[in-house]
Amino acid sequence: MFTSSGVRSATAFGSARLNLKFFEELPWRDAAGAPVVGARTPLDLSEISGDDRLATMAARALIECTASPRVGAGESAVGPPAPLLLCLPAPEPDLPRRPAQEMLSAIAAQVGAPIDLPASQAFASGRGAIFDALEEADRLLTSRSAATVYLGGVDSLVDRQVLDRWLRAGRLKTSTTEGVIPGEGAAFLRLGRDGAPGALAAIAGVARAQEPRTRNDGEPNIGAGLAAAARDALAAAVLAPAEVSTFIHDAAGDRFGFREVTLAIARLQARAEPRPLIASTASCAGELGAATGPFALGLAAFFLRHGVTDGPATLVLGTSEGAERGAAVVTHARTARAGR
Repeated sequence: MFTSSGVRSATAFGSARLNLKFFEELPWRDAAGAPVVGARTPLDLSEISGDDRLATMAARALIECTASPRVGAGESAVGPPAPLLLCLPAPEPDLPRRPAQEMLSAIAAQVGAPIDLPASQAFASGRGAIFDALEEADRLLTSRSAATVYLGGVDSLVDRQVLDRWLRAGRLKTSTTEGVIPGEGAAFLRLGRDGAPGALAAIAGVARAQEPRTRNDGEPNIGAGLAAAARDALAAAVLAPAEVSTFIHDAAGDRFGFREVTLAIARLQARAEPRPLIASTASCAGELGAATGPFALGLAAFFLRHGVTDGPATLVLGTSEGAERGAAVVTHARTARAGR
């Protein structure tokens, strides 16, 4: 883990549990000349930017994920090479990015644990990339092509060029507009086959759907696609909506996102008593982009492991800038797929 709310998983997830805010004025200003507020990591914005910034954040988070409990926090365990599945920002016009394989190699070079680069993949589609990565992780594990998979994401909305784009699009919260609070960071999970020892939780069901009313369609979004993905994920996990004790979503401050999540949960007819906990990944670390999905899954495992909620399942809801929607059900580690 490497975010503004913590550079270790326990700190970042504990901060989210306590709903602590890690927002500060950034060195950039909005159209009215007021500082933009965001959530940045300890990396200096003036010293490292672009893909170098992403690779550094990803490597620092991955070192924690690959470490054995029996080695130090800054060390990595030596074991068989494992594939790395990486969620990255979606391509932007006039914003050059390194080729995916080059990014994977740059991250692996900074991590002491062996990475199986030929089997590794990057998925450059922002928040929605998590569901492509989960599908590939499931294929690798169920086919026994790998015993362990590292799955994570990295993104930065506080990097100057990216932040400028979001400002011009009117998507950020500023002194004159409502919107998301930009954040940045990296989050990784260690995934294993069913029954792997030491698992924190299990990913019991995953599903995807298409949203017919997207952000740019001009019609009100009523949460249909997100609710459909949630129903299918619960069906795959053989669970009812009433058994969900926690919803973790990725709405980050804009009206469209919160309306969609609220209506999707209402469509599911979640339990009335006790009321489920509804948490946002952006509440303390801002909009994390491609790192949102891995962060949300790790947070779900943390909540279950530490008894934050009383029910058998946490439902992670994921959206994208386009029509892609997805959901994942996280349960206690009876049979384990989710790692830290």
